Amino acid sequence: MKITLIGSGKLATQLGLRLVEKKHTILQVYSRTLQNAKKLAIKLNTNYTNELSNIETNCDICIVAIKDDFIQKLSNKLFFDSLIVHTSGSVSTEVLKKYKNYGSFYPLQSFSFEKTPNWETLPILVYANNESSLNRLQRLANSISNNFHIVNNQQRKQLHLAAVFANNFSNHLFHIAEELLKEKNISFDLLKPLIIESVQKIENTSPKNIQTGPAVRNDMETINRHLEQLKNNDNLNQLYQLFTQLIQNTHKK
Repeated sequence: MKITLIGSGKLATQLGLRLVEKKHTILQVYSRTLQNAKKLAIKLNTNYTNELSNIETNCDICIVAIKDDFIQKLSNKLFFDSLIVHTSGSVSTEVLKKYKNYGSFYPLQSFSFEKTPNWETLPILVYANNESSLNRLQRLANSISNNFHIVNNQQRKQLHLAAVFANNFSNHLFHIAEELLKEKNISFDLLKPLIIESVQKIENTSPKNIQTGPAVRNDMETINRHLEQLKNNDNLNQLYQLFTQLIQNTHKK
């Protein structure tokens, strides 16, 4: 397919590289910053622009892979007869409703510039306002991943919310753990086998079924010792109490 790619960030970069790998044609890269547009265009061996008036509209699909806050503003300035989609997990496709053919193309993953994701298993969640557009998105998704799903706006927003808890919040908890260890000159590497083991366990069971720790055991002696260790950090003390209460409520302790 012939694709116009709007955006030059982490998602746009990895998606663009995957599309080229699977023999799709990136007609053009657009970015507000000319240098960023050029940098990605070189990787994709294509043209680039930072002028909205110069965006290539003769494409099969226009993929808008930019920050959520700018999707509405940008879409109001574009004019496409072809299919246009955004890659956001939390923004409704209604922001594109002025177009005849519109939808969403949401790769459910946390992207970085340095690491290539495993596209074969990466979930691609799509939605479109008509059957013809949905079929086109399905063909595109199936060409880059073996994990394709049709989800509506409400389902996609709920998935994004769940992903924030599963990925963003858990990663910040890893950061907190790392900082706690640094206070005593302990390497974070010592926790990595535990973290990996926890993630591997949920491959075959619900996270609820593998919950461990003092909260699920109602081990108040250990809990109180931990709270004492955190007495000089109100935020972490409160966070510890909140998580303890949530776990105990879940397991009726």
